[in-house]
Order: sequence, then C-alpha cells, then structure tokens
Amino acid sequence: MSDVVRLMDAAVAVLQESGGALGIKEIVKRATDKGILDTTGSTPERSMATAIYGNIQKLGKESAFMQTGKGMFKLRARSPKPLADRNVGTAGKQERKPSEQDRQRSADNRYVGTAGERRVESELLLRGYATSTSAIDEGVDIQCSKSGRNYNIQVKTVNIRKDGKHIFSIKEQAFSKNDGPEMWYVFALLDDYEFDFVTMSSKDVKRMVELGHMTKNKTYYQASFAKTKDGIFLGKNREDMRSYKNDWNI
Repeated sequence: MSDVVRLMDAAVAVLQESGGALGIKEIVKRATDKGILDTTGSTPERSMATAIYGNIQKLGKESAFMQTGKGMFKLRARSPKPLADRNVGTAGKQERKPSEQDRQRSADNRYVGTAGERRVESELLLRGYATSTSAIDEGVDIQCSKSGRNYNIQVKTVNIRKDGKHIFSIKEQAFSKNDGPEMWYVFALLDDYEFDFVTMSSKDVKRMVELGHMTKNKTYYQASFAKTKDGIFLGKNREDMRSYKNDWNI
C-alpha cells in the first residue's frame, strides 16, 4: 500500500468517525492516536495536506473529500471514491454503485466502540460475571469478577473493511501498564450489524506477537483478522482462531 493511499484511508476513517469537518493537524493527531497511521514522514501534516489536496484536484466532485474552509475538510456525502490512486474513467468499466446491502454492512463508526463494549458487558453478565465500566479509558474498559477472581477487559471494536479484514491496534504503553494474568482483550469483529468476538489474554497477545501472527512497532501492537466462510484467521500466516472465537471462559 502506497503512502498516499495509507494517508487517504486514515483520513477517511477519522472523518467518518468525527461526522464533521476537521483541520489537517487534528486529522493526523486522531489517526495517530487511533493507531491507523504511524508512517507519515518527517512532516506528517504537510504529507496529509498534500494527499488530500491532490485527491480533490485529481477527482474533483468524485473525491471523498470536500474543503469547507482554510485547511478544513469533511467527507463528501455519497462519494465512494476516497483513494488517490484509484483509476478514474477507465475504458469499458463503470464504478459500481454501493447497494443497500453494502451500505448496511457498516454501522456508523461514531457508535461502534460503545456498542462493542456494551455487547461484551452483556455477554459477561449473562455468564454470571459482575461488571463495572471505567469512567476513564486507560487501557481497561470493563472490570468484572466471578467466583472470587477479578479481571480487566479491553474491548477493541471495528467495522469490516472492503477487503474482508478487521484491523485492530493496541497502544504498547497501555498494554505494558496493564499486562498481567487478569488482563484480557476482546476483539469485536462487526459485520452487517452482527458481532463475532475473539477473546485473548494478554499472554495470548504476546505469544501471537512472538509467533509473527501480530505485528509490533515502537507504539502499537496490530492484529489483522480475515473473516471468511471457513472461519476467522489472524495475520499473514492465517493462524486459525477457532478456539478463541466467542470463547467467554476467561
């Protein structure tokens, strides 16, 4: 994936979540904080501005972006073409309009995080765990207990991408701070308003990194799940996650 496409994807994700216009600096900050952008060169704001301006200049009204003021941008309604290097006007081909089914596959990104946390809390309650939620997110979303044992839960929720993948990031600083036998991660894979959950202990996460199924840089751990008709697979080596899927025996 080119740097320009990576910048475009990050900007689209941030602006979808914001629901309004943002400045370049804020777009880069939110994308970096979310872990969806970590390689933007020595001048990330300039790189992002160049990519967005270039996209608008090249695609015009077909661009996913609309300038609302000096250095301020929002997503253009009803445009499915965010990427700068997408071929436009290719002979003999027409851009397929998204069907109603396509649109329904992606819930509003502004709400999916909270929805994932509440669904996970509901699953825990049904299984007899006493739960409470954290007022401040410092790497723990839900605290729960059962049979005298206490657990901390971090819920990560994302929509399915067009390539059929769900990509999650965990801040290394938060991971290290909360690492321990009581720490668990629930990856909530949202597709067509339906969830699949992959539940892993912090020990499992570290093991997946060591085996190369998850990646790690100075700032983030990243997990890429591929959801197919045969199941859910992790990483480029397609580690079978069958034993982790919807497993609530923490």
